[in-house]
Amino acid sequence: MYKYLLVFLFLGFFGSSQAQMSDSTYRFGLHFTPSIAWVMPETRLLNQERAGFGYGYGLLIERKIGNNYFLATGLSVNQLQYGSSLDTNIILQKNGFLAGVNNMQYEYRAQYFELPLSMKMRTNQRGAIRIYGQFGISTGVLFQARARITNNPSEFDPEEYFAVNKVVDYKNELLTTDDRVTALRAGILIGAGIEYLLSGETHAVLGVRLDSPFTDNFRGNELKGRVPSLGLQLGIFF
Repeated sequence: MYKYLLVFLFLGFFGSSQAQMSDSTYRFGLHFTPSIAWVMPETRLLNQERAGFGYGYGLLIERKIGNNYFLATGLSVNQLQYGSSLDTNIILQKNGFLAGVNNMQYEYRAQYFELPLSMKMRTNQRGAIRIYGQFGISTGVLFQARARITNNPSEFDPEEYFAVNKVVDYKNELLTTDDRVTALRAGILIGAGIEYLLSGETHAVLGVRLDSPFTDNFRGNELKGRVPSLGLQLGIFF
């Protein structure tokens, strides 16, 4: 379903004739979006720990397709921070020996290049204010993921971040599990907020945005879970 929606939105944004393109109106802006993210486990081995605070920033682009209707996209860098834990781990120590650790807790920091694509609808202007809502798809490509063990055994420095790597989980037998973050994150984007007219065509934006992914966040067969996020979008259109 989401693939067809994504194709439809891209065709709407880029697929019109040259005559239509010449008459269309584009808006450009910038945003900064602090957010909170959390893990939604889908397998027994994976547990949710505390949510984490992250942020995003980047370019906003909107194409007007009606009096109060826009196709909205852009390009952003989005950092998510969240915690998870595994019931039981067997870890490989620096000396080459294995050690068992119960309730291993991880804190992740994952950064994405993000390309959202959505339909945005606004009300008529009342005073200097318009209310908007939007719905669409957000896709992100991972370019950095790091993690640390927060309830660390003595073999780990609690302040030392390390590249996310393979671990071995214990479930009646040794199972090789890869807890690294997947390269692609895609999900439904829902947003609402207000635009405040400053002068001319310049608008300030204050909104709330929910990203609800339908892709798995972890690579391993034994670890399944999604990471939604809720952000407060602060922006300006010029």
